[in-house]
Amino acid sequence: MKRPIAVIVVAALAASAMRALAADSCAAPCPKVPKNNRSVSAVGAPLLVFPAGTLTATLAKGKSKRILDVQASLSDAPVAPAALPYQLALGVAVNGLLMQPGTAPGSADFVEDCGPFRTDGDFDLYCHVSGHWWADLDDATYAALIGVPITVTLYYGDVAGIMPPLPVAVSLSVELKKK
Repeated sequence: MKRPIAVIVVAALAASAMRALAADSCAAPCPKVPKNNRSVSAVGAPLLVFPAGTLTATLAKGKSKRILDVQASLSDAPVAPAALPYQLALGVAVNGLLMQPGTAPGSADFVEDCGPFRTDGDFDLYCHVSGHWWADLDDATYAALIGVPITVTLYYGDVAGIMPPLPVAVSLSVELKKK
C-alpha cells in the first residue's frame, strides 16, 4: 500500500515544481516568420502520455527544390531516475502530413525504453531519445506545402503512460535546405 501513496506524492511534487522555460530562435514577438531555419525548446515541460506533449515551429513557406529537415530530442536529464518503467517517444507531422521515416503523422517514430526495469537491461541514470525526419518538397506527397506556411509539430511523451509528469527537456529544429 505504500507504493501508490509514494507515487501520488511524487506526482504532486513533480507537477507543482514544473515551470517550463521555453526558448525560440524567433523571439516573441516574432516580427517576421523565418524563411529557412527555426529552433524551439522547453526545459521543465511535463512528461505527458504520448502524444499529448507538443512543440511547434513554423517557417514562412515551402519552396520547390528544397528538403525539409527536422531534428528533435527529448530527455529527462534534469531529474533522478524514476522507480517505474517508462518509454520516451517522439513523432512529427508537417501541416498534418507524415514525414520520412515516419509511419503515420504524429506516430511514435522513435522510442527509448527507460527506468530501472528496462527491457534491454541497460540501466542509465538519465534517458534520452532523438529523431531525424525529412520531406522532399518536390515529391507529390508534399505538393500542398509549396507556397504556404510550414508548421512542424513535434509530438512527445511517455508511450507506457504510467509515469507521473516528470519534468523533461525537449527541443525541435527545422531547416528548409536547398537540394
